[in-house]
Amino acid sequence: MINFMIENLSRILELKEQGQSPKETIETLKNEIPGMPGIKPETFTQYRRVLEAYRVAIANKVTNNDEVERLTIENSNLRKELEIANAAIANVSQLEVKENNSIKIAGWNVTIFRGYHRGFKRINGKLKSIYLGKTLEGAEQKVAAKELTFITS
Repeated sequence: MINFMIENLSRILELKEQGQSPKETIETLKNEIPGMPGIKPETFTQYRRVLEAYRVAIANKVTNNDEVERLTIENSNLRKELEIANAAIANVSQLEVKENNSIKIAGWNVTIFRGYHRGFKRINGKLKSIYLGKTLEGAEQKVAAKELTFITS
């Protein structure tokens, strides 16, 4: 009987929503579906409650599946963005460490003296220097800004 009710779940719940009593629903189903198994209205009422809970569970599962699919797509998009960002970081950094441990930033030779980084480069035949600080954080931006002043002067 339960298999029959699951197969006809949507029609049973539709008749309930129309306000039919369990007896009326049984009669309607007998008229619509030949070979419907016999069932008492009391038993039908109990099964109908189970079917309503079943429908809610199915609806929640569909919602959860949709949520999982949405999150999977979002995760894929975020991974692509992360790959792009990592590639951009690799391209932006112009920091090169040579075999003899000298450092070059955007064509400037960087040395460390007494814990401070300085960049040196020959521009128009003259040796120019730039103070880069205790760390090389933001060194590319400092070099680019200072290079503009050397080129324009």
